[in-house]
Amino acid sequence: MTSSQRLLDEAEALLNAPIVAICSAAGQAAVGIVRLSGSSDEVDAILAGLIGPAQSASLEPRKMHLRTLRHPKSGDCLDRCLVVRFAAPRSYTGEEVIEFHLHGNPFVLEEVQSAVCLLGARLAEPGEFTRRAVQSGRMSLLQAEAVDALVRAGGRSGIDVAQRHLGGELPERIHLWRGGLLAVASALEALVDFPEEVEDEEIRGLIAGLAPLCAEMNELAVTFHAGRRLVTGSSVVLRGPVNAGKSTLFNALLGHSRAIVS
Repeated sequence: MTSSQRLLDEAEALLNAPIVAICSAAGQAAVGIVRLSGSSDEVDAILAGLIGPAQSASLEPRKMHLRTLRHPKSGDCLDRCLVVRFAAPRSYTGEEVIEFHLHGNPFVLEEVQSAVCLLGARLAEPGEFTRRAVQSGRMSLLQAEAVDALVRAGGRSGIDVAQRHLGGELPERIHLWRGGLLAVASALEALVDFPEEVEDEEIRGLIAGLAPLCAEMNELAVTFHAGRRLVTGSSVVLRGPVNAGKSTLFNALLGHSRAIVS
């Protein structure tokens, strides 16, 4: 095996290795979540190293099970938590997925994450769970962007927009547009290859049908910036001379006293 082939094989193995990450927000909380994703055999081996082979084999998919996690080397108790398995391909990533619902102490979460890494997983890159979902066909690229938009949305309107996209509303529209465009493209190609077999009226009818399609696309394009503001929010400046009432207006907009006015 050449050195370049060996490097390629190592890179592919690293890319497809099981991944783990803390999926809940930073800081202390009642509950924190650590997620593991990978091939069934690798995930089963990691899980068996944490809770034992018998306890691992008894996990039913999509059901919470109370289990004690132990460090793979020392055997010390890491936490007593709820474990849920999502069997491939019916999981977020399309791979075998395990979620550990732990007590939300950051130290506990880090310990469990480190223990999973000791058993063969690696830390997930930012967004890698969603990237694997796209690669496995569990979601489209548009839906992956909607996941990010849903997480970052600054209000109810932005959440509604992101949820509609996550539900497949935009991909469905694009799929319909693609069907209409393919019909016209096919007819035009047929006209080039077999001009005597294609009626002019048929071509004119297909091209005329592009007008409403273009109108729909333009309508969607016009809404892009407004939709983006709903998701990301807007920056607003209150500008005026000293003692003009900027702070009073600011407090009135917020509905409570945030700025000092006296």
